[in-house]
Amino acid sequence: MAIAIFMGEVCRPARLRISLAAAFAFAPIGMHPAQAGCWSVLKSPKWVEVQASLEKAKLCEVIPAGPNRTDRISITRFDICDAPGGFKLEASGSVECKSSPAAVFKSSASGSAETSAVVDIGTCTVTDIQVNLGGTLGAFLSGRPELRQIVKNLAQAKLSELCGK
Repeated sequence: MAIAIFMGEVCRPARLRISLAAAFAFAPIGMHPAQAGCWSVLKSPKWVEVQASLEKAKLCEVIPAGPNRTDRISITRFDICDAPGGFKLEASGSVECKSSPAAVFKSSASGSAETSAVVDIGTCTVTDIQVNLGGTLGAFLSGRPELRQIVKNLAQAKLSELCGK
C-alpha cells in the first residue's frame, strides 16, 4: 500500500519492477539516506500521502479478541532498503487500540511496533516478515502465534493488489 502511494500508481509486476528500479535510482534526490542501502520515506515529499494511507490501515481490527479499533498510529521510522532480489521495508512506531464504542466492556492497549518485510519483486511476494510488539499491546498479543501470519497475509494482499494479481 505504501509503495503504491510512494510511486503514485498501481503497478503490474513488470511496471512494479521498473517503478521500484526508478525509485531506487532516484532515491537520493527525493529521499534522504537512513542507513547504508536504505532510504527514509519519512523524509520523502510523498510521506504525507504514505502517512495518510497508514492512518487508514485497520491494524487493530484484525486482533481476534480485545480492543478492536485502531485509535492512533505514529510512525517514527519507515525505510526502504536494498535486499537480494527485491527490497526490504523497515518500520518502527506506536499504535493504540481501543474497544469499539458499542462494546459492553471498554478496553485499550497500546505499544511500540517494529516490523520488517522482505519483498521479492520478481514474483511479487512477501518472502519474510517480522513483527515485534512492546507495551500493553505486545503483552496482550504475546502467545498469539498467528499474529505474524495475519500481518504477512495483509501485506501480501496489498502487494498482490499493487501487482495486479
